[in-house]
Amino acid sequence: MTEYRLHGPPGCGKTYALATSWVPRAVERFGADRVVICSLTRTAAAEIASRGTGVPKENIGTLHALCFRVLHRPTIAEAHTDEWNEREPGLALRGSSGPTAENPYPEPSSGSRGEELMGKAQVLRHRMVPRDEWPQDVRYFQTRWDEWMRDSGYQDFTGLIEEALQTVSTAPGDPAVFIVDEAQDCSTLELALIRKWNQKAEFAVLAGDGDQAIYQWRGASPKAFLGEPIPEDHNYHLTQSFRVPVEVHARASNWIKQASYRYAVEYTPTKEKGEVLHLPGISTKCPHELLDRVKESPDSMVLASCGYMLQPLVRALREAGIPFHNPYRTN
Repeated sequence: MTEYRLHGPPGCGKTYALATSWVPRAVERFGADRVVICSLTRTAAAEIASRGTGVPKENIGTLHALCFRVLHRPTIAEAHTDEWNEREPGLALRGSSGPTAENPYPEPSSGSRGEELMGKAQVLRHRMVPRDEWPQDVRYFQTRWDEWMRDSGYQDFTGLIEEALQTVSTAPGDPAVFIVDEAQDCSTLELALIRKWNQKAEFAVLAGDGDQAIYQWRGASPKAFLGEPIPEDHNYHLTQSFRVPVEVHARASNWIKQASYRYAVEYTPTKEKGEVLHLPGISTKCPHELLDRVKESPDSMVLASCGYMLQPLVRALREAGIPFHNPYRTN
C-alpha cells in the first residue's frame, strides 16, 4: 500500500491535473478497469473521468455508491423516514428529500429534536468517537434508530461506510489504484475505509487542500486527510492559481495563517490585481442591503460555504423580481 497526496490550493487546477495526468498514467500502467475514481459527489468524480480515460462507469462515483454496490444494494433507511416518524413521533425527521447514494451530503437542516440528534450522531459516527463517549441523549437516539433499522432490515448512509469497513476487505472491482478528489472533506470514517481498501491496491492518490475543508459539520476533518504520515516525496504541490487575484490571495493567505493545524502550500496568484472590500452590515441573513449592491452591478455573484445560507437572499430576490441563476449548478 502506497499513498500519494496531491495538494491543490484554490484555483490551481487539481481536478485538471488528476484528469490529464494522474488518471491517464494509472490507466496506462494498470488498465482502465483497475482504476477507481471517487469524490464527494458523482458529478465531481465524473468530471475527472470525462476526458476519455476509459475508466468504466461502475468505477466512478461517491464512496457511498461504491459501498452500496458492494453490499448488494441494501434498502436505505433515509428513504423511509415516514415509517420512522410513525414509530418515533417524538424523534421525527424530515421527509425523504435527504441524501442519496450518489449525493450523500445534503445541506444541514434545522428544526425538530430528531433532526438535531440525528445530525450530532452522524458527526460522531463519522469521527469514529466511541459510543460510550457520546452525550446521553444522542446515544439514546442512535440506539432507537439502530433498533428500527434492525427490525426493518434497513441500512443508513453512514452505516454503508461502517459495514464496509468492518466486513469488506477489497473494494469493488479489485482496483489497483484509488483516485480520491476533495479528500480534505472526507471524514475519519471514510478515510479509514479508503486506506483499508488501499491495503489490497497498489496505491492511492488523495487530492485535496486542508485549507479548504468546509464539511466539518458532517464529521470531515483535515486531520484525517493529513494526519497519516507519508514520505515527504509522496506529497505533490500545485503552485499556480488560475483563479485567485493578487489582493484576494494576500487577504486569504494572511487569514488562513491563523489556523492552528494545516499543511501549508505556497502558491502564486494570477496577474490580476483584484479588490477586497469590507462591507459592514451586509449579510446574507439580512439581504436587503446586499440587494442594493446587486442592482448596482447586475453581474454580481454571491457565494457561501453552504447553499442553505443563501435561502434568505433567494427569497428576497424573488420578492423583488430580480432574475438570478447559479452557473455552477447543472440541474
